[in-house]
Amino acid sequence: MLISILILIIFEITLYLLIRYLKHDFQWLITNEDEYISFNKEDVNKFYSNSYHKELGWDRRSDTNKNEFIKGYGEYKINPSVSHYSINKYNSRSNLIHEKYQKKIITFGDSYTFCRHVNDDQTWQWHLSKLIKANVVNHGVGNYGVDQSLQKFYHEIDKYQNEAEVIILGGVPESIVRINSVWKHYSEYGNIFGFKGRYILEEGKLVWIDNILSDISMLNCIDKYYDKIKKYDLCYQQKFTKDKIQFPYMYHLLRTYKRNIPLLSYLIMRKLAMKYALKNEKLINKAYDHVMQFNHLFTISLYENPAHLHLFQKIIMNFTESVEKINMKPIYLFIPYLHDLMYFRENDIYYNSFITKLKKHMTVIDMTNEFMNHKIENLYVSKSYGSHVSPLGNEIIANSIKKVI
Repeated sequence: MLISILILIIFEITLYLLIRYLKHDFQWLITNEDEYISFNKEDVNKFYSNSYHKELGWDRRSDTNKNEFIKGYGEYKINPSVSHYSINKYNSRSNLIHEKYQKKIITFGDSYTFCRHVNDDQTWQWHLSKLIKANVVNHGVGNYGVDQSLQKFYHEIDKYQNEAEVIILGGVPESIVRINSVWKHYSEYGNIFGFKGRYILEEGKLVWIDNILSDISMLNCIDKYYDKIKKYDLCYQQKFTKDKIQFPYMYHLLRTYKRNIPLLSYLIMRKLAMKYALKNEKLINKAYDHVMQFNHLFTISLYENPAHLHLFQKIIMNFTESVEKINMKPIYLFIPYLHDLMYFRENDIYYNSFITKLKKHMTVIDMTNEFMNHKIENLYVSKSYGSHVSPLGNEIIANSIKKVI
């Protein structure tokens, strides 16, 4: 009996040390210490300067520009591997030669609306501007859910009242996760500055819960707000706590064996590959791909829940009604991930019924079938999960929008 206990203790200590070693440079392996965060003053100042917004959570800064490296591997990687974007004085992405035209279409959404990892003259807004001889304004912001995009619309729309005719709200399937979150860290582990507001339903009506981080100084005493964060963050309740490994480590590894046991083995292989300078990118990325597969399954599970679908639909219908009130045409643009299209080769389109219901109330452009008519590896800049749409993919999106406006 004593020997058995001693073996268990040694095993627990070994697991503890192994997990601490492996999680050092891999944000998706989480333990108890990841539940509560201490914020570095230098990082806080950088976030405040670069993107903090007390109402939206984060936003682009006017009159800024940046070069971004495109991560990817294999046949999916495009050249060049660096993209450039500029934000103009109106807080929208530069549209170059088209900015002299009427601001006919205004677009809001996430990084697939912003068109990350392509240049300013490779966005779908640029291509659409060229097709219709008008300025298609790009107010996309990375990592937004449709809830934040709707709030961004409310912030920006007044300056376009006399010009705009069409408002496009862009989103990805993962938006259903984002609208159920108030701290990105609990869904996208390691994104510790991603505080945001969200909508909830009370007696069938949308109610906006303000961003908890209403002042940057609140990060100094964030422990006071954890209870409220956890209350309103579905991802903490249904994702973070389930993925977390804690003492007793053997028990929690067995409890989460499908995710965490393969993950530990992939991380060990990753460490060995990096230590011995093995240029096997597939092996190095195996742990990340494994985690993203589980994130994808979590997204799919939310589409199977009527309550989450109802909230999603109510937000988009709120957008539709708000746009129609100011005599403009609302369009919802739905852009799938590369991994969605790969999944649909062998499985049903899990959001199909959701899109079908929306189409009864508004104009919806779902790019799924159109993209699947092409060689999909040419439509995204890399093979990695969440990879953004390539210049060719953005051109196809622009042509699809032109057909319905």
